[in-house]
Amino acid sequence: LMHSLLANPVSRYEAWDFVRKNWEAMVQKYPDSALPRMCEAVSGLLNRQDEVNEFFEQHKPRLGQKIIEQHLERLAVAIAFRDREGRNLTTTAL
Repeated sequence: LMHSLLANPVSRYEAWDFVRKNWEAMVQKYPDSALPRMCEAVSGLLNRQDEVNEFFEQHKPRLGQKIIEQHLERLAVAIAFRDREGRNLTTTAL
């Protein structure tokens, strides 16, 4: 459920705020293997890259650190693409 909320453009920022505030409870409640999968959708948080990177620097998962790093890399790539091609895509779409 949380993965879907993080992936949804309408709810992603509210879901991210929920994850940040409730991370410790989620770590206790959910299996270690579920957290990296849930966090896959952080790659859509284009306006919060620094916050996301800082959060995962301070909250290392017990399992799946490489997977989290891949999600953070996808976020960086998405931001670089937006910055490089966003204007062209807007112009082309119109």
